[in-house]
Amino acid sequence: MKKGLIVSTIIFALAISLLCFSSVFAQGSQRQRTGSFRSILQTVFAIGDELRALAKDVNLSASQKQQIKTIVLTAKPQAQQLHSQLETKRKELRSALLEINPNQTQIQVIGQDIANISSQMVTFRIQTASQITQVLTPEQKDIALKDLTEIDPLIDQLKEEIQALAINSPLMK
Repeated sequence: MKKGLIVSTIIFALAISLLCFSSVFAQGSQRQRTGSFRSILQTVFAIGDELRALAKDVNLSASQKQQIKTIVLTAKPQAQQLHSQLETKRKELRSALLEINPNQTQIQVIGQDIANISSQMVTFRIQTASQITQVLTPEQKDIALKDLTEIDPLIDQLKEEIQALAINSPLMK
């Protein structure tokens, strides 16, 4: 179960990172807060601690652990495929943006492709989370929901810190 939790945590952290970096461009210079690599790492570790507490608080039975592990392992190939598609499109977008005479139509098409893949990822995460919550008892769902509401502000903080770090980068000045 620890390996599954670690893999899930890593996938979760990567997904959040991708979401944060993509929203940096959408929000521009709206953030005035300064970010640092240290504060980002501290927040990531705090999220990791909260996820470990969540796993402990929910107190899964051996059967539930196995069912969740099966769900995660079954979902992994599709998650990796979506992630790979997103990375490919982001590289295409970077290349298109860095051309001497960028083709605006091509950039818009790639941007729409990225949005579509991101939407597919969100839908896939919701479906996977729904499958996992079906394994939980009502009491476990309540505990998980309570713990997740404590993690949400940390995720928002992480997004803000990553955005601030990117915006306040020496390259942006």
